[in-house]
Amino acid sequence: MTTQDILVVDDSVSVRKALERILAPQGLRVRTADSGEDALNQLDPPPGLVIADVLMPGMSGLQLAETVQARYPGLPVLLMSGVVDEPLQQQARRVGVARVMRKPFTPGELLPVVSELLGAGTGTAAPTPESPAPAASDPDLRAWTALLAHLNTQPGLLAVTLFDLRGHPLHQGHTPLPPTLGLYARFLLTAAFTAGLHVEARQPQILQVAYENRTLLLTEYAGGYLVSLWPDASGAQALTRWLRSARVPVAAR
Repeated sequence: MTTQDILVVDDSVSVRKALERILAPQGLRVRTADSGEDALNQLDPPPGLVIADVLMPGMSGLQLAETVQARYPGLPVLLMSGVVDEPLQQQARRVGVARVMRKPFTPGELLPVVSELLGAGTGTAAPTPESPAPAASDPDLRAWTALLAHLNTQPGLLAVTLFDLRGHPLHQGHTPLPPTLGLYARFLLTAAFTAGLHVEARQPQILQVAYENRTLLLTEYAGGYLVSLWPDASGAQALTRWLRSARVPVAAR
């Protein structure tokens, strides 16, 4: 088993490219397949991990996982799906799937799981990839506290909240944002990252959304999402400059 090889299986070329762009810079060798049938032809030599979509034309991700386990018992399989419910989890466990992740996910969510599963496939701890963000369960609370202290002194700030990587509010400024905004922040930043792949753009670090009378600023920060609301673009731009000049731990996607 080639532990640093990962086989990515998805019928969408944009998804395959996105995952390759996330994984390859971590020193991982990425093979890609556009179907379950194609993946079976690429299992020799076996990779250290298979990442596959659940819904694909022809062989599904579940069928692929079952075949992989029959051929190479213990080879970890990570499945991706837009909907992860209990019936899917039960089917996945039944065919020996190691993990099911809900799409879309961020690099900060994916890389710790990849590191864990690569280690599980060999029975030893795998080297941790240089993740762009800490795992959602291990945020940098000191960095967040320092940032909120800075933000709460800034004129014009309307509201601010720090969310974890799953979109749950963890730290709030004097005026918090609605808790549901964390899920939209997660979606918008992931969408911006994916869109950048199609235009060969640099990976986004900070996303600014301008409305008629409000400006929303979103960024991955210290293992979570920072979302702040300003009356105009000037305050958001000032925060953007501060984030970059202070060299705070903004995630490089």
